[in-house]
Amino acid sequence: MNKELDKYYKEQARLKRLAYAENGPNPDSRQLKSDMKNFIRNRDKYTCQNPECGMSESLYEKSYFEVHHINYDRENNNPWNLILLCLSCHARTFIKNSKQFWTKFYIEIMKKRFK
Repeated sequence: MNKELDKYYKEQARLKRLAYAENGPNPDSRQLKSDMKNFIRNRDKYTCQNPECGMSESLYEKSYFEVHHINYDRENNNPWNLILLCLSCHARTFIKNSKQFWTKFYIEIMKKRFK
């Protein structure tokens, strides 16, 4: 799985450099593209990655899940910074003064998954 992610990320970076060279900065660079969202959904097996939840898209509508930026930087669309969460778990990541906790929490999950 790591090679697949690395290959995808390198290709996206290459395409981004080409687009920048031809057209200047992309005004939608902050937007997470649907192909990346689908890639993350597939990688995370259509399941909320909070181990205390584990809600699956097979039980709920696709719209009940969101891709979360682990470090809260919406411009960092590196797959290692993205994780699938249900709406409830995603909402918890925005509770006042909790960002540091959730960043560390989901970084540890990613480290364990992709050793």
